[in-house]
Amino acid sequence: MDLLRLGSNSLNNVQQALATTGHNITNANTDGYSRQTVNFEARQSQNFGYGYLGAGAFVSGVERSTDAFLTSQVQSFAASESRYSTYLEFSNRLDSLLADSENNLSGSLQKFFSGVQEVASNPSSLPERQVMLSEANSLVQRMQTLDRNLRNLGVEINEQLKTSVAEVNGLSESIRQLNLQIVSASVSGASAAPNDLLDRRDLLITELSKKVGISVVPLHDGSVNIFAGKGQGLVVGNQVSKLETRVNPYDNTRLEVAFTSTAGGNIISQYIDGGELHGLLDFRDRNMAQAESKAGLLALVLSGEFNTQHLKGYDLQANQGGLFFSQPVPDMTAHSANLGTSAPTLTLDDTAAIRASEYRLKYDGTVWHMTRMSDNTSISGTGVLSLDGMSVDTSAGVPVAGDSFSFNPARDAAHNFNVLIRDPQKIAAAAAIKTVTPATNAGTGKLENLKVTDAN
Repeated sequence: MDLLRLGSNSLNNVQQALATTGHNITNANTDGYSRQTVNFEARQSQNFGYGYLGAGAFVSGVERSTDAFLTSQVQSFAASESRYSTYLEFSNRLDSLLADSENNLSGSLQKFFSGVQEVASNPSSLPERQVMLSEANSLVQRMQTLDRNLRNLGVEINEQLKTSVAEVNGLSESIRQLNLQIVSASVSGASAAPNDLLDRRDLLITELSKKVGISVVPLHDGSVNIFAGKGQGLVVGNQVSKLETRVNPYDNTRLEVAFTSTAGGNIISQYIDGGELHGLLDFRDRNMAQAESKAGLLALVLSGEFNTQHLKGYDLQANQGGLFFSQPVPDMTAHSANLGTSAPTLTLDDTAAIRASEYRLKYDGTVWHMTRMSDNTSISGTGVLSLDGMSVDTSAGVPVAGDSFSFNPARDAAHNFNVLIRDPQKIAAAAAIKTVTPATNAGTGKLENLKVTDAN
């Protein structure tokens, strides 16, 4: 009977090992599957007085061929790879957009100034004036097309943020469900580990790390806590904190990432570190924001400086020149949580001194602080604040401590850029004063530096 029992136990052990091998082979191409190994241990021998006789072997467990450190590294690298691949994808699209011959501003600028030069060389000729107007309108069309494409890219990023946030929520809920199953299976199976459930959870955690950078904290009961970014809890115990997209408090065209369960002010976009969400936000807030601002700054400076010069000239009817380009008026947006009635006004004093940057205006209860966000340069005071060729009058209304405003003088300039002159005769190419030296003059005297001090 002992020999039969030993043989029977051995066959059972081998059968379980073969079943595990078959399981390994069947799942060789299953994503996230870890090879399993059957471990054997000798049964406790029996003492018959004259010595101990062996009692065979038994299956002590089925072990996954996995390494916690390497799994953690894979999840970390997956977050970095997803972040930078997303950032690279959109950066390449922006690069193609700016380099596209259909949208490139360099060629249009060159043609416009060539048209200006032709008018300067032959100011009384209508064909040259018509060409100059045509090139000006072409420049405006290119500028507006670029602005429209950048805005469409912003809309696409918003949609991608919504999709990624929904995927994060779905993965987090699936991990929570697996946590419950693993804890239940571990309790019912004593020391046995539910290997397939663990593999499934590791796979989902890796997929989650591709969407947002996470840190994983294993617990003694077999479950894990997952924190996003810089410590924001996604899965804690059997609870899931869901993410959502919210409108930026300063800009209703941009979406931010926040927790559903928290108050409106707790946006976590700035804390997200890694994954697709980080790549999208990083590209939008750096590359795309700079492209919008730089294109707008070009329109703002060109319109301001060209209009200044055009106002000094006279057209073919001997009338003083008017505005050639539209003069963009930048918006100042209040934070959605402002409590005061303050209504600051922004004035552009010198377009050549304006920078392509976002600015913040905040009231601390005593004075206003105006900060250039690109390098945190700040000035403080009350009344009128002046920085980078701009003046902000803060005297209107009554502010409350914590009230803030945001503005970027260049961002919308390209969208509002346009040519105001339609009649080529209205191009003011003539100087206000012309000096003539008759051939009959006998001396060497001449007039220089003549200028109009009062156009009226």
